[in-house]
Amino acid sequence: SGSDDYNTSIAPYGRFYFSGDRYVQLLGPQVTVNLLEDDSWQFGPEVLYRFGRDNDVDDNIVGQMNEIDDTTMVGAFVAYSIKDAGNPLKRWVFSADLLTDVNDTNDGIFGTAMVKYWFPVGSGPAPTLINISAGISFADDDYNNTYYGVSGSDTALLPAYTADGGMNSWRVMVGGVKPLSKFWMVGTGAYYEALLGDPSDSPVVAQRGDSSQWIYGIAIGYTWE
Repeated sequence: SGSDDYNTSIAPYGRFYFSGDRYVQLLGPQVTVNLLEDDSWQFGPEVLYRFGRDNDVDDNIVGQMNEIDDTTMVGAFVAYSIKDAGNPLKRWVFSADLLTDVNDTNDGIFGTAMVKYWFPVGSGPAPTLINISAGISFADDDYNNTYYGVSGSDTALLPAYTADGGMNSWRVMVGGVKPLSKFWMVGTGAYYEALLGDPSDSPVVAQRGDSSQWIYGIAIGYTWE
């Protein structure tokens, strides 16, 4: 977050329904478990593996800064879906989550709030599904100061900086999923995030990185009954 360097990665995604509407979902470094048997509401625990910062970075200044360990953040999520009565493929999804560090790395709290709209494009039994999303992220002082602050020996590399908590970013996403058969599908999407406030003003970002963050890619999926 805040870097101007880009890498290519492979991210796993999977969802397993273990009882009716209840499921376990893996999305990259994030695991969520929906505990509710409900067509509209989802709620349950969430675990996020938060990658840190080591010396193996392209920027020669940030590469000399003190390392930040990877950590695990644990909390909960809630989501509410509103489906179109005439076409259930059209739906709004409102969601939020709140996580706290459990490994004494950032000792902080991080959360998001999102709204998504899904709608079909095209005719036939398997139209393309389009997703448009928007949201914000927020964090407390401890979280932001860990990843965006400059203190101690790092002040020999960049100006001293204390990053306070608040709204960290806004983000938008556009994506699409096209069924190829009953079981196979392909997808593509682009995700843009703009850092705000103290994260954006941090010397790590403003002097050595970029407040504009992009994620984009393609996906292939398989579903079974």
